[in-house]
Amino acid sequence: MSGNGMRRDRVRDAIRTGKLPDRSPERTWGGQGSGTCCAICDEWLRPDEVEFELEFATGSNGGVENHHVHICCFSAWERHRLELKRGTLVATGLFDVSGEITFAAYEREGPANRGGS
Repeated sequence: MSGNGMRRDRVRDAIRTGKLPDRSPERTWGGQGSGTCCAICDEWLRPDEVEFELEFATGSNGGVENHHVHICCFSAWERHRLELKRGTLVATGLFDVSGEITFAAYEREGPANRGGS
């Protein structure tokens, strides 16, 4: 099975077992890997990787739950959700990321502003 096929299976499993919702997050952040496990593939999010943190409301009491995922796992999760929405097996093209995406200030700066070249 291809890497993409395995990732799709992991996405389906994460949703089926309740590890990750199958709806849009209320907020999404991107940043440096935090060292936690990816909610989809259960592999570590290394500091040299970029991760997405997804925030979901957990009911009317104002609670939230956060999930950390690799970019490629997030992409597979979004594709899966789009396929479910469209009722298709294969979705192509770009898709919208719902919710709010926030990047830390140092990630918005160009390399020259961070001392890089």
